[in-house]
Amino acid sequence: QFNLGQLKTKAAWYTPPSDRERIAHDLQRLAASGFNLLFVSAFSDGRAPYPSQATERNPVYGAFDPLQACIEEGRLLGLSVHAWVEAFDVGPATEDGSLPPLLQVHPDWAAMRRDDRGPTAAPDGRYFLSPAHPEVQKSVMDTIRELVTGYELDGIHLGSVCYPAAMAAPYDFNPTVLELAQAELGFAPRSIGLNIARWNAWLDWRCSNLTTFAGKLMSMIRETSPGTLISASVYPYPDSVLVRMQDWSKWAAARWLDFVVPLTNTRDADLVDTLVRAAQGFAGSRTSVVAGIDAASVQSTRSPATALAGLVDAARAAGAYGVSIDSLAISDGVLSALLDGPFRTPTE
Repeated sequence: QFNLGQLKTKAAWYTPPSDRERIAHDLQRLAASGFNLLFVSAFSDGRAPYPSQATERNPVYGAFDPLQACIEEGRLLGLSVHAWVEAFDVGPATEDGSLPPLLQVHPDWAAMRRDDRGPTAAPDGRYFLSPAHPEVQKSVMDTIRELVTGYELDGIHLGSVCYPAAMAAPYDFNPTVLELAQAELGFAPRSIGLNIARWNAWLDWRCSNLTTFAGKLMSMIRETSPGTLISASVYPYPDSVLVRMQDWSKWAAARWLDFVVPLTNTRDADLVDTLVRAAQGFAGSRTSVVAGIDAASVQSTRSPATALAGLVDAARAAGAYGVSIDSLAISDGVLSALLDGPFRTPTE
């Protein structure tokens, strides 16, 4: 028998359409089903959906500003609206096989492996910016500063503040980054060979550089927009460090984050329980854990709605402060299963 607590945060990742009426309908549907927080896509695949001076705009939205529409519609419904920024993940190749738009403009910003001669996709087919490249860091900082100064947001939600995943942490051999690393480490990362001490130093350098950037970014948000909540999607330890160079427990210990969203990436309820409990340990007592539920993982099950509700229940049983689910996966069946289960309000 689970000792089930109540979920405080019921969040949805939301990529808005280019239609105000559809946005209003979507948000009303979520709010009526108990969701209270919206992560609205504000920088995805290297583009912004809103009129931006800091970065390229996604042309699908024309003159429409979906972020402002979400803020206005969300306020009417009592939803907390956070701008969701995918910092370094700039998406897959275009339909004709070309580089993602941002890398077409700045191919020198790409994260690279040892043998790359230019931008190449990670094993999952997505391209990443180089997290340690100074111009990349400035671009991300400028985009988020524009968001917190230009919109009345309740929060900023950071995604992909990490390196792309691949075996043996092969990134980043971007030429600019190699020069920076060599100047600080005293040796060229390409010359490491089988020297374990140097390999560890090279890994530590990338982790530390990313942590330093995360601190500057989150401090800028605090200073520019006091009261704005800050959260980040993070990966489970130890892969977060060994694969992604994302040592997020240090971010939590420094109190840069109000809450973390560990990406569980599983359809196994027992594993969700384990990952949530582990994340609570790494986050510490001052940083809440909102479990990122992998809705895609249950689509092949006999009853996806029931399976998804079971994962949410597992996160709740493990003591998660809340959950977040991709809005694309929230069918009417899922809403019904959530309302009958983990989102059910206890009777007095």
